[in-house]
Amino acid sequence: MEITGKLLEIMPIQTGEGRNGGVWKKQDIILEIEGTDATLPKKLCVGLWNDRIVPDLAEGSTLRVSFEIDSREHNNKWYTNLWGNNVEYAA
Repeated sequence: MEITGKLLEIMPIQTGEGRNGGVWKKQDIILEIEGTDATLPKKLCVGLWNDRIVPDLAEGSTLRVSFEIDSREHNNKWYTNLWGNNVEYAA
């Protein structure tokens, strides 16, 4: 999927170590997109992992983001994430 939206916030990079001993990095970005009702904009959090993290993004800029949607179950609760594949400035 792909969306275009205004970059509202860039969250700090998180790091950790995976089960295989490899180091990972993750950064969330918050986008604002127009909803079905223009008076109610929607906010989305998109996670960027490792080499998909884009340095030097500017808050307030308009981005085009392609992403995958993934849901998982944990303790009888479902969680949905948006995982960014590609981020670029929109023209």
